[in-house]
Amino acid sequence: MRIRARATRIAVIGACCAVLGGALAGTASVMTVSALGPTSCVVNSNLDTGKTAGNTCDSTSGATVVTLRSAIEQFTANPATFTITFDASTNGTPILLGEDLLPQAPSGTSLTITGNGIGTTIIDGQHTDRIMTIGLSGAVPDVTINNVTLQNGQDALTAGIRAIDTSVGTLNLNGVRMTGMVVNGGHVNATSINYHLLNITNSTITGDQSTASTTGGDGVNDGEINAGTTTITGSSITSNTVTSAAGHYNKGLLDTSAITVTGSHIDSNTLTSTTNGQVDGIFDSSATTITNSTVNNNTISSGIGAYLAGVFDSSAMDFEHSSANGNTLTTLGNGTVDGVFDTGAATIKDSSVDNNTMSTGASGSSYGVVDTHNIDIERSSISGNSVTVGDLGEGNAIIWPRNINNILDSTISGNTYTLGRSATLSGFIYEAENTGTNTNFTNDTIAKNTLTQLNTVPTGGSFDIGTGGTTIFSNDIISGNTPSNCNGTALPSGSASHSLDSGTDCGMGSASGNLSSTDPKLGPLQVNAPGTTQTMAIDKTSPAYNTADNTTCPTVDQRGVTRLFAGDLLCDMGAYEAPLPIFVAPGLPAAGHSGGGQPGIPSMALWLLLAVAAALGVGLPLGARRGKRRA
Repeated sequence: MRIRARATRIAVIGACCAVLGGALAGTASVMTVSALGPTSCVVNSNLDTGKTAGNTCDSTSGATVVTLRSAIEQFTANPATFTITFDASTNGTPILLGEDLLPQAPSGTSLTITGNGIGTTIIDGQHTDRIMTIGLSGAVPDVTINNVTLQNGQDALTAGIRAIDTSVGTLNLNGVRMTGMVVNGGHVNATSINYHLLNITNSTITGDQSTASTTGGDGVNDGEINAGTTTITGSSITSNTVTSAAGHYNKGLLDTSAITVTGSHIDSNTLTSTTNGQVDGIFDSSATTITNSTVNNNTISSGIGAYLAGVFDSSAMDFEHSSANGNTLTTLGNGTVDGVFDTGAATIKDSSVDNNTMSTGASGSSYGVVDTHNIDIERSSISGNSVTVGDLGEGNAIIWPRNINNILDSTISGNTYTLGRSATLSGFIYEAENTGTNTNFTNDTIAKNTLTQLNTVPTGGSFDIGTGGTTIFSNDIISGNTPSNCNGTALPSGSASHSLDSGTDCGMGSASGNLSSTDPKLGPLQVNAPGTTQTMAIDKTSPAYNTADNTTCPTVDQRGVTRLFAGDLLCDMGAYEAPLPIFVAPGLPAAGHSGGGQPGIPSMALWLLLAVAAALGVGLPLGARRGKRRA
């Protein structure tokens, strides 16, 4: 960065803005500014030269060449609602910046830069300076950038776009590709974007890297993006790397006050902190909402004594129709891993939290996969996750809530927990620190999870119920967990109904429709149509078939299939509702089969007709002989 030159330019431009917009320093008030010149420019040159008599879009100058830098300087000279577009002659040739672009204008003004596409309008920082520095103290315009590529910025604070004052202003990115941003500094403000309010739509941020060190700063890294309220829609933030110095914060990939992510991919990013540091997660926000998105295959690691706050470090979390799969969290020595979800209140619906890996060093601690205060899990899979705790470490359950907890229509299966020789664990699948409230498991399948301990047989079961509250099982399947399904302590009377225990250690007995020492005959863990998350199917041969309580069954199963459909008298235990038994009347054509007399599956309408006829004792001539028509 050219610090002296930038300071001089900002001072001169700031004085200009003060004349045009009033006294700007020390105030964040919105001003109304009237344009004193043109309100739009068409860039027709890929050169990076400033505004001169022959290089400006001011119609009074008679200019024939308009560069991007001169157009931005025209906006600074005439701040209002300003638009910059690009002539087709600029397509395909990058604009190679010699230093950062400087849109400076009062708050309440706006600048829109619209390119001709990410493959044709390319703004390249050449790894010599930041791409863009916006505004002044207390005065930041709203900026919208459309259909361009911003690449190869480099700086000690922020390499992409940075607002001088992050208490005002909105940045909108639409159809933008940001890539190749590099930050090496003492305190990284953000790798790509540092702004007050941020909206990212149909854009890609990829291949950026930042490293904070204690040389010339405090070693803190504020993340790939550091912003206030942020929305990300239809976008990808992938393959970025964020590193902090030993003993200092790495504030995660997306360090925001509140964030909403819809239809986007936050995948394959890497966050690293070394000895005694802290990594705050892919999301570090007070309120996080994620819908129809993926947060997959990210890697978070730290050194000895460090703390990993999970993938989602949020006070309030809403995660729906999304996946958090294949993420890896690793710490060494006595470091701590807080799980995939490290939240206050969390809602997980119609989602998968599968195949994540968490591991600690010799004396580290792991707080499972879902570490929350209040939890509501519905129609979701928490499966195939792996947790490893060192020889002298401490572990907590795969699901470790504290207060109000509801787990409904969900599959918890194939999770593994490995303990070192002297490590301790409270609960395996579930540990409740109840404070007088109930935990409700309803129509869940909790099966084939495995706990092992080096050189010994682990004690305790999958459920550590806790004290001060009651864990209630309704229509659940708890089967084949190793070493046992429950912790050996009988459940309080009436706390389980119409549930199945493949052993006896849950103490359900046979009252209230419960089944003990019973094999539910579960199918493999897989995605069963029409679902999108993993389930374990049953059929009519399963003891769990048509044995649940209709009054407590949800209306649909984990896949969204209606439970009490026509002809079905009782719903099934577990997260999967089996279809009606298949039968075929003699001579009945199969569905979709044009030939007669072949066995097959009747349509639902015909099945209902058969059922009604059977109830009324009326025979239907479904097996009539074929022959010639009589005259």
